[in-house]
Amino acid sequence: MSLSQVVTGRPCHGIITAFIRYKDAKKLVRGRGWLPSSRCATCPLRESCERLVRERLKAKKPLSAAYDEWLLAEGPMSFDRPGFAESHIGRLWKRVGLAAADANFTSVNDGAVADYYAVIDREALQADRLRKVAERKRDRRAGTLDEGHISDLEIAANNRVMDLVDAILASDTPRELRQVPVKSIEDLGEVWLGRELIRARRQKPRASEIARWILATGRRNDAATSAALCTRVHKDLARIALFEQLKWRGFPLLEAFDPSCESWSEVWLENASVALEIAGRREEAPPLENISD
Repeated sequence: MSLSQVVTGRPCHGIITAFIRYKDAKKLVRGRGWLPSSRCATCPLRESCERLVRERLKAKKPLSAAYDEWLLAEGPMSFDRPGFAESHIGRLWKRVGLAAADANFTSVNDGAVADYYAVIDREALQADRLRKVAERKRDRRAGTLDEGHISDLEIAANNRVMDLVDAILASDTPRELRQVPVKSIEDLGEVWLGRELIRARRQKPRASEIARWILATGRRNDAATSAALCTRVHKDLARIALFEQLKWRGFPLLEAFDPSCESWSEVWLENASVALEIAGRREEAPPLENISD
């Protein structure tokens, strides 16, 4: 048999027990009599399947012997008899199945089928990743943050702290930044993070709210009282606003958060989807021709 397409779907082609059990299966239909009840009756590959099964039955002596013993016991007429599974004929049928399994028949179609379903699985994984990307973006825009979104903001805050510290050490550091101690830059980074988290949740980032967040999360806090912490947060918010407006080497000293390029957890999912698509194109199998049993 030569096929122009891979045989896919439920893998019954050439399976000995499946063909013998269902090739002649019938059911009684009221007003129409006994009609075929299995897919074998209308399968376009029935002829080749039957030929393959007959060849396999003769290929292995233990299988051929078990099949002949079952035939002599009128096995083909016994499937629908009551108590078939526990009967002598049922036990002979089980021997046929075990012998067929031990023969471990394969087909040149097996590899093609594996490749076919590998493509299906890859496409499903890609679609699932893209769905998750879109879902997470909707959640973020609605103010619902998951651990990935929070991690994105923590990374962004840390990057800004390092950029400000590097700027302090530069020879052309703006005067407004040179006057700020490194420790205060770290405190400022935490205030920036608190502000962005509150903003991302679609709330107004008041100094009192950020101070409460600092206390609740155990962030850096050397203030003696909550009021003192709130005062320090007020000052840091003012510095943040100044640094976001202050230009240094052609760019803002403190860049505003850009979720379109700093949401690393979303970017990773998107890139993974693109990588899957590229891999799929590179690994696409050539047209399958002359697949024979």
